[in-house]
Amino acid sequence: MNELEKKYRIVYFDQRNSGRAEGRFVKERISLNQFVKNTDHIIDVINQKYNNPSIILMGHSWGGTLGTAYLLDSARQQKIKGWIEIDGGHNWTGLEKESRLYVMNYAYQHRNEKKWKRVFDWYKKNPVINKNNIVRHAVYLQESHAYTPKEASGYNGYIIPIRKMLFSYYYNVINSNYRTYKLAGVMDTFSINLTDRMHKIKIPSLIIWGEKDYRISSKFGYEAYNAVGSVSSEIVILPHSGHFPVPADYPLFTKSVDNFIKSL
Repeated sequence: MNELEKKYRIVYFDQRNSGRAEGRFVKERISLNQFVKNTDHIIDVINQKYNNPSIILMGHSWGGTLGTAYLLDSARQQKIKGWIEIDGGHNWTGLEKESRLYVMNYAYQHRNEKKWKRVFDWYKKNPVINKNNIVRHAVYLQESHAYTPKEASGYNGYIIPIRKMLFSYYYNVINSNYRTYKLAGVMDTFSINLTDRMHKIKIPSLIIWGEKDYRISSKFGYEAYNAVGSVSSEIVILPHSGHFPVPADYPLFTKSVDNFIKSL
């Protein structure tokens, strides 16, 4: 985002129980509806503080879920100039089915190894990914190299220095995973599928997806592109990226975002 910050004012949102957000964890206030309301409050503050500027809503992964849910209301849509979804979770039910099949196929191909035979058998006993088995599924997904963009010029964008991983508040693996799965369980994100309502999104939309994303397969990028009701929408596939825009696709990512904003 450093490059985009040179041209645009960017507002970052640490939602409840995420990032550097503070305060108590109140289960009754953890919901997609609540996060949509919070987003709306922030957008109202931005409009008041900066005299109604042009606002582009951009979200990655869960941010794709939140952005989609926010824009399903026509009144809220009027506050937004354009929308960018990056490897988003607008269809959480579908993406978990897809990622489960990915690991099952990987395990089947390596079934001669005892470990992967056990994994394959585990998935047969767990036909649905939910809050009770998501952690184990996430581990198997990682171990099946689903996050590795193998053709990204030898660069693995998912390797974080150990010191940063352990001592950085943001990257601390234990803390971030604990928060993530706690939220997912409370909100039951696994039952979210907003695809059938995405036709209500009429504002210009840019869909950006990593071609090698097996956490949220690129098929969901095309699904979003075909589902939105905007007559001004486009999709950009990052050929070397997994779930995150890695440095190999950095120029394409920033150029795509920049061109989209300039077109509005």
